[in-house]
Amino acid sequence: MFRKLFTGFSAVLFVLVLLSSCKKEKEELVDSIVTAQDNSLAMLFWDDIYKTVNEESSGIEGIRSAPLTACIDTIMVDTIADPRTITIDFGNDDCSGIDGRVRKGKLIVTYTGRYLEVGTVITTTPENYTIDGYAVNGTKTVTNIGNNDNGEPTFTVSVANANIVAPSNAWTASWESTRTRVWKEGYDTPLFLLDDVYEISGTQTGVNRNGAGYTANIITPLRIKVGCPWIVSGVYQLIPEGLSTRTVDFGNGECDAYVSVTVNGNTYNFTLN
Repeated sequence: MFRKLFTGFSAVLFVLVLLSSCKKEKEELVDSIVTAQDNSLAMLFWDDIYKTVNEESSGIEGIRSAPLTACIDTIMVDTIADPRTITIDFGNDDCSGIDGRVRKGKLIVTYTGRYLEVGTVITTTPENYTIDGYAVNGTKTVTNIGNNDNGEPTFTVSVANANIVAPSNAWTASWESTRTRVWKEGYDTPLFLLDDVYEISGTQTGVNRNGAGYTANIITPLRIKVGCPWIVSGVYQLIPEGLSTRTVDFGNGECDAYVSVTVNGNTYNFTLN
């Protein structure tokens, strides 16, 4: 009798452990996708701001003439202020750009010199700025540190006190980063913008929409094509607090919104939207 009861208790305990394990696995899956989405969106939007500022500041310098974003109501340039200031104003209404992204609000840019001059520091602060309905806040600082050993222009890029707010204030995620950006292609064709390609390495930290902290380390440089609104390739490791390390992969170079995340040997796919 006792043996039967013990056996029954063991079976119940096994089921409870199994259910608990399945629940934890499900929670890790949900967290994997949510954290990867929040971190990837933050990277995507701040890289988009970088491209926009690069395009417009180059146009002001008389270097570039191929707009990607359009939709800009006004560009105000103050060359008397120190540092000099550019205000890029997309207006108060959503506007769909040539690249398919929807923007509104302002980007306030200060710069100490020309983009391609070694030592130039460019600081960008969004003001009531949204991309595809997401509000983007924070400060981005880009410093030209000269050419690397391959002769490619190289920049340090930091983003501080940043967050993204989902449409309708559905959620907020915070984000900071310290990265290096290498201009891999297109720097030798100054009159044409669409062939520009950058590669990014470095680290990010953040707190996802559910209040969970994480760290992300890029292990294969993220590849950015100016003519594509998405990150086209690259891999980073995502380390959420108290959970397993997972790997986030942007694919093999296609211009699409698809991303995969691998955790505990299982791979799941999602889109950035």
